[in-house]
Amino acid sequence: MALVLTMSPASEFQARYHSLSSFELESIALKQSVTLPPQALTALRKEMDRRGLSSSLRRGIEAQVRRWTKDDLAIFVEQYRHRPCPRCGVQGKTVNGVVAAVARSFIVTSTFRTKLVIGCSSCIKTELERLSKQSFLFGWWGIPWGPVHTMRALTWNSKAKTAAMSAEPTPELWNYIASHASEIAADTRSIYRIA
Repeated sequence: MALVLTMSPASEFQARYHSLSSFELESIALKQSVTLPPQALTALRKEMDRRGLSSSLRRGIEAQVRRWTKDDLAIFVEQYRHRPCPRCGVQGKTVNGVVAAVARSFIVTSTFRTKLVIGCSSCIKTELERLSKQSFLFGWWGIPWGPVHTMRALTWNSKAKTAAMSAEPTPELWNYIASHASEIAADTRSIYRIA
């Protein structure tokens, strides 16, 4: 009769993490911690400590596994609004966010698309004007929906421009912060770029 020895789940995780490069460990810590079982998180933390990896990685793990309250998010929103603009990089302008729209058409094909725009009020205004100009020039060419989508995009962007000028954070910024809370809490990136 053969005796089979198996490793405990914790030691399996420890062996696996020990075999990974520091770059791979950092990637797991910053992007996958929320999906790991408790034994894996413990093994990951031990391996990071053994290698002397940055404490910001530990904050990244903790930020992913924590449940955020509305008060936490309110603090993140205020902190984020006082960072440099992610579009122009200027410090001192309050950051906000809106959803912008663009309409494009070609004979029988018409599209209406939206996108999130995060930035200072002047960057948001510039992007809204750019998308409105595109809609005005290229949106109305499609029959029958081109003119409808064009008017819809122009109206949408006009309302977004008003919201962007508001002193209060927009619901779109709140949603953005809520969906990126762990990144912001860990402060893994200083500037967030939105394409």
